[in-house]
Amino acid sequence: MMPSNRAEAAASSVQDPPRRATHSRLRAIAIAVIGVALVSTIGAAVVRAGSCRVLVALGSMQVEPTVSGAFIRLGGTWEFDNLLQVANGLSFNILVSRDDNFVRLNYPDKAYRGNFPGLAQDIDDGLDGNKLLGIEAAGTIDINSNIVSIEAQRMKLALPIPSGVGPLTVIAYLVIDGDYISPIISNTLSRSLKEIEEIPARKDTIGVVQ
Repeated sequence: MMPSNRAEAAASSVQDPPRRATHSRLRAIAIAVIGVALVSTIGAAVVRAGSCRVLVALGSMQVEPTVSGAFIRLGGTWEFDNLLQVANGLSFNILVSRDDNFVRLNYPDKAYRGNFPGLAQDIDDGLDGNKLLGIEAAGTIDINSNIVSIEAQRMKLALPIPSGVGPLTVIAYLVIDGDYISPIISNTLSRSLKEIEEIPARKDTIGVVQ
């Protein structure tokens, strides 16, 4: 009986290494899978954090009357170039409004105009994604407005001035991948047109969107 026990023990010792090797391989595969998942999660967080760091801020506005409307020169920051590497859909917009009338310029070459009831009050209260969707839905194509030029810290717009009696207001905003839950919205700039409109020679040359 003793030799038989020794033989079984020997056979068991021969079979154990492959079993341990198999367990080791399975553990290695599991660790690798967990590692890939962690890297993917961290990568996604970096992308989200990167998008949150994007700043859209307006610093200055100049209005120059023209025969067909006005040139609007804006100074500020709209550092969205880095997002082009991580976002499939990027919508950059400049909203120019007066009272409840607006012109929306969508980079690079689209423009819309329209009327959105309560727009002036909404701007005072603060715009959000739902209001932006309503504004965009209220616009129709405007072939007379366009972004003339855009650089890192300045841009030039050409457009008929929206009709109204209040100041001219400008806001810029970014929508990434159609996410209107958390759009990136700039501060608001306003400029009174009273001085321009009180000059007879200029009043007749300011184009107005009706």
